[in-house]
Amino acid sequence: MADTKISALTSATPADADYVAGVDVSDTTQSPGGSTARFLFSAIWSYISGKLGAYAPLASPAFTGAPTAPTATAGTNTTQIATAAFVQAAIASLVDTSPAALDTLNELAAALGDDANFATTMTNALAGKAATNHSHYKGGWTPSGSFPGGGTALAGEIWRCSSGGTVDGITFVVGDMVMALVNNASTSTYSANWIHIDITMPITSVAGLSGVISAANLTAALNAFTTSLKGLVPASGGGTTNYLRADGTWAAPAGGGSAGTSYYNGTGAALTKGTPVCLAAFDAGSGNPGMAKADADGAGLMPCIGIIGADVAAGASGIPIITGGEITSLNTVGWTLGDRLYVSTAGALTNVRPTAGFVQSVAVVSRVDATLGEIIVSLDEAGTLYTEVLERAISDEATALTTGAAKLTFRMPFGFVLTGIRANTNTAPAGAAIQVDVNLTGTGSIFSTPLTIDDGEKTSVTAATPAVISTTTLADDAEITVDIDQVGSTTPGKGLKLVMYGYRT
Repeated sequence: MADTKISALTSATPADADYVAGVDVSDTTQSPGGSTARFLFSAIWSYISGKLGAYAPLASPAFTGAPTAPTATAGTNTTQIATAAFVQAAIASLVDTSPAALDTLNELAAALGDDANFATTMTNALAGKAATNHSHYKGGWTPSGSFPGGGTALAGEIWRCSSGGTVDGITFVVGDMVMALVNNASTSTYSANWIHIDITMPITSVAGLSGVISAANLTAALNAFTTSLKGLVPASGGGTTNYLRADGTWAAPAGGGSAGTSYYNGTGAALTKGTPVCLAAFDAGSGNPGMAKADADGAGLMPCIGIIGADVAAGASGIPIITGGEITSLNTVGWTLGDRLYVSTAGALTNVRPTAGFVQSVAVVSRVDATLGEIIVSLDEAGTLYTEVLERAISDEATALTTGAAKLTFRMPFGFVLTGIRANTNTAPAGAAIQVDVNLTGTGSIFSTPLTIDDGEKTSVTAATPAVISTTTLADDAEITVDIDQVGSTTPGKGLKLVMYGYRT
């Protein structure tokens, strides 16, 4: 009769044989409707163990208390008799001890529902039970104003969003999960009742930005990131080393060569970003030519071959930025936009054109800022940078020269610093030298020693006594007059021209 319900028994004192698995026994009526139904615990527990299989600890459950005997003594088997309350406590203890068994116990209660008392016992045992770390998938849910479960959701139960929606300010998308944190979780309140499992795996920050990131803020952040990369170079050359262009893009060297010539820093100190460098002795150890700080006044330290775009430690190699490259993140507040930068002394840059030593313009200021300043490297030939040449004819080509004041009058087309001047003819003077004077209106002659073309010569370059310029600064629109103070006594000379060298101010 194991596992068989007996619908009715005659009134009698129960014997041991009546206590079989599944038999309901009452104290007085011995009918299924009795109020204190008893069960043969060992048999029932064996049945449950078989259903639950590997769930532990089923072999030796650690329950407190002892089975309660029926009112009628049942011989030697009283310790095997258990009330419904004891079985209920045992099952509840199992759920707490082995959370993963909950689903199977629920199914077991439903499967044994033909036994009203057993079903009641199981239901009571499992009521309100949900394991702390046990998740139970409940199916799909549409977030249309309320949370799932109808107010009876148990902690750990999970629903999956089948459509998007918002409940209590929480926005869900298709595929998101929502899990109850407590039993009887609220259908209207998110806090302390539910947890939102976002399948989109939100990013906490982008390029240093967090929260709601606007397109403008993201663009600015990415531009700053690109700017921080511009001007970087590899530590040393190599046939396959990628390099970073001035526009912030990476490229592989063309034709298998290096991205640029690597130079060895053998100065014994670091060469910092923004330092103009010159060629130094070849370093056999690295296989690279050497570099050192360029110096307009230093012997052997010019011309500048490039500007360092990233710090190069002592004993390391780097690739200086050359014409067309941009160097970023400099302090350029001492200059103005568009300033030409020259090599100064001891590896410095200056926007003041040197008047002595080597003169070389090497860069142009493209952004003025204390920390984000930028310059564009533009190397010119040392000693002849930005030289302007102004040439004027003092006479025609066929007429003999005669002396006189203001043989030519003109105005300066721009501000000018005069660094050299010469004269020449197409017919050399004979019998005496030609002497030319250049005057700045309101100031007088610009010479302390006059400009001459010697007897028999066609150019002042070969004059025995070179001209000495005493006034070098000529303002924009200044009036200039040219006098011929002396011509050849036998042959005056013909075709006189004046050539002025210098640079704009």
